[in-house]
Amino acid sequence: MEMVVLVLRDLGERTQALDWLDRCERESERVGLGFVARDCQLQRALLLAQAGELSGAELELTRAGRQRGTGWRGVHRPQAEAEVA
Repeated sequence: MEMVVLVLRDLGERTQALDWLDRCERESERVGLGFVARDCQLQRALLLAQAGELSGAELELTRAGRQRGTGWRGVHRPQAEAEVA
């Protein structure tokens, strides 16, 4: 699911990407993949910030919480935080 989101982001299809992020986050939580759900929140924060919706972006960063782990699990955090700042 997240690959679909990345492709949609690359194509500039933000609304569809946000819809897929909602779906991906919901399914990730359902099957116990919290790190994927957090990544969805970070990507949503990035997209919202790029669209000028800073309050929504800040909320998503808060929902994602602090960084846990290393590697690809936090790959979207620096970009999301930079866009919100």
